[in-house]
Amino acid sequence: MQAVLLLDFDPKSRLGWLNALRDMVPIEVVQRGELPVRRVRSTRPGMVLLSVSRGRLQETLRWSRVIKTDSAEPPPVGLFDPQGRIRDANRAMEIAMADGVLRGAAEIEARQQFITDLMSGSRGLVVDYPVAGWRRLLKR
Repeated sequence: MQAVLLLDFDPKSRLGWLNALRDMVPIEVVQRGELPVRRVRSTRPGMVLLSVSRGRLQETLRWSRVIKTDSAEPPPVGLFDPQGRIRDANRAMEIAMADGVLRGAAEIEARQQFITDLMSGSRGLVVDYPVAGWRRLLKR
């Protein structure tokens, strides 16, 4: 099975993905300062997972779009939004040309299913889970 390329600069979130996927697929992590597009070109992953970090929503959407337009056969791109920063998932997927959005504090099984679905060809996938912590209380 081809690897999942993970771009997630939050150590806790990255560890969650590594734990969720370690027995399922090989995982390659994009390091801080490394350009995701170059890494996609050099490794040709089976999927790219981009995490939406604080203050980096537009940058994440731009990277997704660049990855999707960079080759004739781009890998599926999933957006992970643990804090609920993406308000309109369908619009974000349209802008980013992404294949799916996983929002909220997803459990291991949900993360695994999201990756499985995208790698098996599902598109336009939006999965919502409750946002964890204070943000969930503030949204009420």
